Amino acid sequence: MSEEFQLGLTLMVVGMLTVLVILSLVVGLGNTIILYVNRFFPEGEKKLAPAASPAQTNPKHMAVIAAAVAELTGGRGHVVKIEKDS
Repeated sequence: MSEEFQLGLTLMVVGMLTVLVILSLVVGLGNTIILYVNRFFPEGEKKLAPAASPAQTNPKHMAVIAAAVAELTGGRGHVVKIEKDS
């Protein structure tokens, strides 16, 4: 092998190893920060509004929503539950 070819291979290997080490450090540091934040600064549970019961939902609204879902999905989608967004 020529000297230039060996130098090129050496530089390529050193560069790839450098990238591998730096990316490993970034991933490791990112995971460590995520674990630290999740452990010491928990978000807490969000309270959701109770879902509307079928008796509270207007039948006309149910029919319109069901028809829209059926039209958009080609009859493959079905309305299971309607909840008010808070």
